Amino acid sequence: YNTAPYAKYNEEEIDEETIEYIKKEDALIEYLYRDLILLRIKKLDEKIKILSDYKLFSISPVSTSITNLIETNRKENVAIINIENETTITTVVDGQINRVEVLTSGMQDVIEKINRIELSWKKAYDVCKNITLYNHEIQSLDENENEYIDIVMPVLESIAIEAKKVFNSYKEKISKVYITGMGATISNIDLYFQDVLKNSNCEILKPFFV
Repeated sequence: YNTAPYAKYNEEEIDEETIEYIKKEDALIEYLYRDLILLRIKKLDEKIKILSDYKLFSISPVSTSITNLIETNRKENVAIINIENETTITTVVDGQINRVEVLTSGMQDVIEKINRIELSWKKAYDVCKNITLYNHEIQSLDENENEYIDIVMPVLESIAIEAKKVFNSYKEKISKVYITGMGATISNIDLYFQDVLKNSNCEILKPFFV
C-alpha cells in the first residue's frame, strides 16, 4: 500500500487495523511536511532579520558594480565582458569606469535556440558547459553536441569582434580583459578571446576576495 500523503486505497480490500495504520502514517507524513515548511519559513525570517540591520543607500546596475569584483590600479586599463542574456563591456581607464557598451548578442539567443531543439532549459545550459574552444578550432566534450556549434559560435564571434572595435577606439591600451557571466561556463572561452584580442591578456573573472 502507498503511505504517501492522501494515498489512494480501497478500504473494502484491507482490514480495519491496516486502514488505521495507513491513516496514522499519512498524518505523520503530513505533519513532517508541515514542519519542514515552517522550518524553511523560520530560516527565511532569520535572513530577513539580518538584512533588516542594513540600510540600502543606492542601487547600481551590474555593468558598473561588477568592477567591485576586481582589484585595479591607475596604471592598468582593464575591461570586463559580462556575457549574460545580453552582453555588456565595461572598460576601466585610469582606475575609473570610462564606458559601458551594451551588445544585443548574448547567451539568450544560444539558450533559446538549443531549448527549441532539446525542449529542456537544463539541457541547453549543459550543452554550453560541454563545449570547449581551442582558438578557432571548436570541439565538444560530447560528440552528440557538435550540432550546436553553429548556434554558439556566431554569438561568440560577434561579441569578440565588437569588443575588439571598442578596445581599438581607445588611445590607451586595454591591458587585461576579464570574461564573466553565463558565457564564461564555456570551456576555454578565455583562450578564444585571447586569440581575437591579441593585444590584451584575457582571463575568466575570479573575484579577488575568493
